[in-house]
Amino acid sequence: MKSIIFAIFIPLAVEAGGVLFLSPLEKNIAVGDEFTVTMKISTDISINTTKTSLCFSQDKLVVTDLLKENSILSLWTSEPKYSNEAGTLSFSGGLPSPGFIGKSGELISIKFKAKSKGIAEVKFCENILLANDGKGTDVFDSAEGGSYTINEPAPIISSSTHPNQERWYSNNEVQLSWELNSTITDVSFLLDQNRFSVPDIISEGTPTFQVFEGLEDGIWYFHLRTKNNSDWSSTRHFVIRVDTMPPDSFEVTVNNEGDATNPSPVLYFKTEDETSGLDSYKIELETGEIIILTDSLINEFQLPIHGPGLHPVIVQAIDKAGNHRENVAGVVIKPIKEPIITIWPKTYVAGEEKFYVEGMALPKTKVTIFLEKESNISKRWQISTNDRGEWALMTADLLRSGAYNLFSQAEDERGASSEFSPKQEIEVTFSGIALGPLWMTFRGLVSALSIVLLVLIVLTIHLTQKNMRKRKKLKKEIGEAEESLHKGFAELKKGVTKKRLTEIEGSIEKEIEDVEKELK
Repeated sequence: MKSIIFAIFIPLAVEAGGVLFLSPLEKNIAVGDEFTVTMKISTDISINTTKTSLCFSQDKLVVTDLLKENSILSLWTSEPKYSNEAGTLSFSGGLPSPGFIGKSGELISIKFKAKSKGIAEVKFCENILLANDGKGTDVFDSAEGGSYTINEPAPIISSSTHPNQERWYSNNEVQLSWELNSTITDVSFLLDQNRFSVPDIISEGTPTFQVFEGLEDGIWYFHLRTKNNSDWSSTRHFVIRVDTMPPDSFEVTVNNEGDATNPSPVLYFKTEDETSGLDSYKIELETGEIIILTDSLINEFQLPIHGPGLHPVIVQAIDKAGNHRENVAGVVIKPIKEPIITIWPKTYVAGEEKFYVEGMALPKTKVTIFLEKESNISKRWQISTNDRGEWALMTADLLRSGAYNLFSQAEDERGASSEFSPKQEIEVTFSGIALGPLWMTFRGLVSALSIVLLVLIVLTIHLTQKNMRKRKKLKKEIGEAEESLHKGFAELKKGVTKKRLTEIEGSIEKEIEDVEKELK
């Protein structure tokens, strides 16, 4: 009996080799546009080295930049380089073990600019993919290049109502316009919410503007194509961002940290805007001061120091389209304990005595003492209390005569203040005289007059002595002049030469000049 042996053949799983491809493989673009093509690899076999080159239509495309930041390769044995004249691009590189296995590994990204109308081809020319097997086995399997259709560009679109495509607008009526040259025979356009839509080739005539009313909130895209003879241009896209609704309603919470006298509490608020997003918060204080929080993530604000009472604060949330919603918070701040004036003068003679006030307040606070006349503050002094809350003021300040009100207010180290203390009446008399803005006590007047009298006496003595010295010197000069004159006449009697006569004349003139100087 013969044995029959059945052999069952089970096929072994075969790993796929490396496939190179471009992304995107196809694209419609316009002359002058820039676009990016990424070279990628798909492999089930671990690879660690590649040497790759591309060939592109140099009459249709130019390379403007190469990007390798996101590449799976970390070791570049030959840096990426290109030639726009030859239409070539090449590089070689690798990565450490265990290499790369995956479906979409990025090798390099190429930025192209479209030069002229037509079909631009980008193909793989020479390719090597080495396996991470210790032998350097080439596992390159196939490569798929790209084909890019370059059309004439559509006209540039502008908008008088929504000029900035990055900004949001609260206006839902959109006006768009564009210019057409004399060769354009047809226009086709479309408005929708798909950024990549392409208008059909049904002509709308040759309009140069379009208005859309009542757009719903959201991002809209206007797409425009034009026809020149028999060819349609590429599609021009224009982004329109519409948001007519304000941010969501919100509450403002006041946190005084459990202390009703806290002069600088913190406000908390938070809201959202579904369409355009929150842009900023605007805070308006009762003084009219406005604070803008440009970081919408900051949703708290510490108020500046406020005095006792009710203070309205307006918080406004503003979205990126300029819509806003506001809430008003009533911030209540309680006063600290007010100071007490215990000793004060019922009458005060300014210029003859010291002004003395004494009282009590919270320990280690500043006390301001006010003196008011006819509802105007005439004087104010500030003094600190001691550890027991005691304070006292002594001053020799001059005050005009009249009836005054004396009161005080306390402020602690946080800036929290009290109410004003009850007003106490003081009658002031002034011991002196007032000349316009100048005040002077009688004592001060006597002292001033004494000083003036003393100055006058000293000045009189000085002038008298000076005059006596001057008279004495004058007398001497007159004597010298007489002597010169007598000598001159004596010379004349004897007979003198002309030269000697001139000298005598000069001598006499000099003496006369000296006398004149003394007389001045």
